[in-house]
Amino acid sequence: MGIGTLRAILTKASATTSFIIIFSSFSGFLGHATVGTISAQLLGFTAVGSALGAVIGAWLMTEKLKREHVKLIIGVVLLGIAAKMIWNLLS
Repeated sequence: MGIGTLRAILTKASATTSFIIIFSSFSGFLGHATVGTISAQLLGFTAVGSALGAVIGAWLMTEKLKREHVKLIIGVVLLGIAAKMIWNLLS
């Protein structure tokens, strides 16, 4: 098994995980919707933000940013999230 084969397997695993997240998120949304704990205002802001983020992100990925820049941005965001989680645990 060469490096190319491993890369193909990891790509399929990533795509499969992304596909499963759609259904997991939707089932969580339906669970909250049936209990009635969804704020319509928050839902609207989240929907608009998600749509704008998808459009702007797709444009940036295809037109403006190089692969290395995207990896760097994702890494910085994930480190920021990790730092916030550690801060919340310690305080």
